[in-house]
Amino acid sequence: MKSRFTNIDVFAIVNDLQSLIGMRVNNVYDIDHRTYLIRLVKSDFKAMLLFESGVRIHTTEFGWSKNILPSSFSMKLRKHLRQKRLEVVRQVDQDRIVDFEFGSGEFTFHVLVELYDRGNVVLTDREYIILNILRPRTDKDTDVRYAVRQCYFPEGRKKNNATSASVKIDPEYVKQLIDNSNGKDNLQKVLASKYPYGSALLEHCCRKENVSWKWPAKKVLDQPNGLESLMRALKASQSLYEQLRKESCKGYITFRQERNSAGEAIEMYVDFHPFLFAQLNEATVKEFPTFNAAVDEFFSRLEAQKLDQKQLQQERAVIKKLDNIRKDHEERLARLQEAQQLSELKAIAVELNNEIVDRAILIIRDAIAHQFEWSEIEETIEEAVALGDPVASKIVKLDLQKNQFIMRLSPDIESSMHEKAIVNDEESDEENESQRRRTVDVEIDISLNAFRNARSLFDQKKLSALKEAKTLEASEKALRSAQQKTQQELKNVRHKTNIGKIRKAFWFEKFFWFISSDRLLVIGGRDAQQNELIVKRYLKPGDIYVHADIRGATSVIVKREGIDPSARQGPVPPKTLTEAATMAVCFSAAWEAKVVSNAWWVYHDQVSKTAPAGEYLTTGSFMIRGKKNYLAPSQLLLGFGIMFRLDEDSARHYLESLLEEKQQEAGEVLEQDEANVEQGGETFSEERKSEKEFPFPDVKIDLKFLHPEPSTNEAELTSIVPPMDSRKTVRQVQIQPAAIRRKERRKLRNEKKLANKKNSGLPAVKEVEATEAPSTESKAVVENGPSELPELASNEEVDAVAVEEADEMTREDEGQPADEEPDEEVSTVAEETLNAVQCLVGNLKSDYVPLYALPVCGPYAAMSNFTYKVKLTPGTTKKSSAVKTAIHLFLQDKTVGGISKDLLKVIREQDLSRNIPGKVKVSAPHLSNAKKR
Repeated sequence: MKSRFTNIDVFAIVNDLQSLIGMRVNNVYDIDHRTYLIRLVKSDFKAMLLFESGVRIHTTEFGWSKNILPSSFSMKLRKHLRQKRLEVVRQVDQDRIVDFEFGSGEFTFHVLVELYDRGNVVLTDREYIILNILRPRTDKDTDVRYAVRQCYFPEGRKKNNATSASVKIDPEYVKQLIDNSNGKDNLQKVLASKYPYGSALLEHCCRKENVSWKWPAKKVLDQPNGLESLMRALKASQSLYEQLRKESCKGYITFRQERNSAGEAIEMYVDFHPFLFAQLNEATVKEFPTFNAAVDEFFSRLEAQKLDQKQLQQERAVIKKLDNIRKDHEERLARLQEAQQLSELKAIAVELNNEIVDRAILIIRDAIAHQFEWSEIEETIEEAVALGDPVASKIVKLDLQKNQFIMRLSPDIESSMHEKAIVNDEESDEENESQRRRTVDVEIDISLNAFRNARSLFDQKKLSALKEAKTLEASEKALRSAQQKTQQELKNVRHKTNIGKIRKAFWFEKFFWFISSDRLLVIGGRDAQQNELIVKRYLKPGDIYVHADIRGATSVIVKREGIDPSARQGPVPPKTLTEAATMAVCFSAAWEAKVVSNAWWVYHDQVSKTAPAGEYLTTGSFMIRGKKNYLAPSQLLLGFGIMFRLDEDSARHYLESLLEEKQQEAGEVLEQDEANVEQGGETFSEERKSEKEFPFPDVKIDLKFLHPEPSTNEAELTSIVPPMDSRKTVRQVQIQPAAIRRKERRKLRNEKKLANKKNSGLPAVKEVEATEAPSTESKAVVENGPSELPELASNEEVDAVAVEEADEMTREDEGQPADEEPDEEVSTVAEETLNAVQCLVGNLKSDYVPLYALPVCGPYAAMSNFTYKVKLTPGTTKKSSAVKTAIHLFLQDKTVGGISKDLLKVIREQDLSRNIPGKVKVSAPHLSNAKKR
């Protein structure tokens, strides 16, 4: 399978990428440490430019999953390329290097992508001085160092594409290359490294001239007009090479078809080319309008094809294992049948030759009775054979240690079935071929006579027959079990492959998440960076922010994209708030400390990244403005369960049934309210009568305006510290306010005067000096509690990427441009959230069709209707052991079965335990019985 670009591939892709010139860079993303995406925009047209170091470069129409946090290299590219226009795309000096030029004048930057060897990506300024490099290295041939602040182009190296290939097409030169080659080297090995055309193009032109590319090189010279044909092929290669360099071309993908165990045809891509070469006529080919489209299709399908290839290999291994079991059983039965036939043949031979057998037994017995040495007995028998004794000639071997000897006897039946058991008499070579009789070697027991020996042999046959019947019965069971196991393994392989293709990870799976009892999505950050990310990117109008007053608590967001669109504007469901509070407390230091804590919630517009003057908010810290709505203390109680992704039809039926239930509940509530109103009318009239009978009590007027309460606009600073398992060394530092200029001091005094008048209704009090610390008007909530001094958590070991991201977010709140989520990605998130809420269920009914299973860890109260669930509390069991116990319990449940258990078996191990906090204790009905099995 082709895995990287050739020179002519670079020609073709550079020609296709000319359409991107004039577009501006919107953003830069990284898929992994070698693969990057550049989003380019121009009016209504958008494009995603993808390049992988050392492998490929093309625009893509497929959705690629991007890293949650950009790498330092991506941040550097963003810094220098954002809002720059792509001016030039060119190939460097006919090497496999593509140069992208962004911007103009002194703000020009270059991104050079190397597509050979291990590859590289280099960011340079307009003078090609390296600003950042993906892989610093030293060239072995030229000893040139490629690193930051070095020039990418050493002296003498060209920066632009050459006008033509500097190759030597001369008969003498080609003949010299062939003469100097090894006699076993084929034409490909001799010419491919000397000419830049590539093996595919050279083979194409050689085929046109009837020159085999696989011939030994010296064979070409032996052919009539061989050298002339080769020279014409080289000249044609040069002409086609120049044509491909200058013109856009179509794309072609070669593939082969294979069939899996279910008989389904699977397409396996093999190669991609910018030209329909002659050698491709023998292959199955797909044609694309551009080479870029062909490359995009090839690499986008690569992962799915790897899954298909793995499926085929696993299926073949499983089928081969079953074939080996079947073959072993057949061989075992064949051996037992042969043993029966041989025992029967020996018994018949003894019966037919009983006199000879009895005489031989008497001779051996007599010799033993006279206490002859065993060697003397053998010598006596050999002498008798030499004298032509008919009995002694039948004795083949003595085995007196086992109290037996072997005789060669002739049965009176002939059957082709006994050919393996019968041996030919080697001592009758002198006789006529027609008189030769077939014989069989029989073990004779000295202690028994002829008939008893025959009976013993018949008993052996019966024993073999009984053993054959038992073996046949056991073999059928074993084979049936092996077939069932094989079918199950094949089904699991297909399920894994299909899930790998169908299963596209939801955007929220990178966070802590669950779906509440009210069918709302709740997410939480795993660390400070994720806390920052979910607030910045995913906290939208209508959403709720939940947090706990304990160190390391996660930032929790309740997404309001639910099944009922009107619920987004209505009140927050209290059950969902309670479950979100449980999540905020459990995913914190409280879990291991086994301490119960309070949680609170605020609206989305109360959360801000804007810090008070002179203060700096670290990554994961936010300003909470206004009143916090505290909730009851939450229990340290989580659940681990399984949700199933339904297909479209099942999801539609599920939504219809859910809406019907809600309408019934609403009708019942309305009837109850009407009944309460009727009872309330009678009670109200009685209360009016009782009020007339009593005088008014003494009234005390409480002038609260004399003691003004804190305004709801008062700001609270919440510093959210990363969870214990991901935190680095943290120390508390006091943030000193920055110096305030005279003009700002005067403005602040005036604003304070107006605020005091508005709040108290009293005359303005004495002016407060603006140099006082701002902490007199704001309360700081840090990891040690709400009553502490205003301190902010400062991380001494925060890496450069996190610092840059925090700075960028702070600039965003101050009005500077930042990395905002594009509109279409925001709508995609909302749509995917609604899709998850609609299609993920915990209770799988018989008429539902699931596509795959998804493990979830969240509040146990949110899993009340789950089929598969266990309870988790703080304990001593490791996460991996806990999920194994849970899955084992789920699979042992005999009340459910079918496809749900099949989907449980193919869940990826890395998905099972990643959302479980620390060490746990697993509780569930019948758990002890499941552990014993």
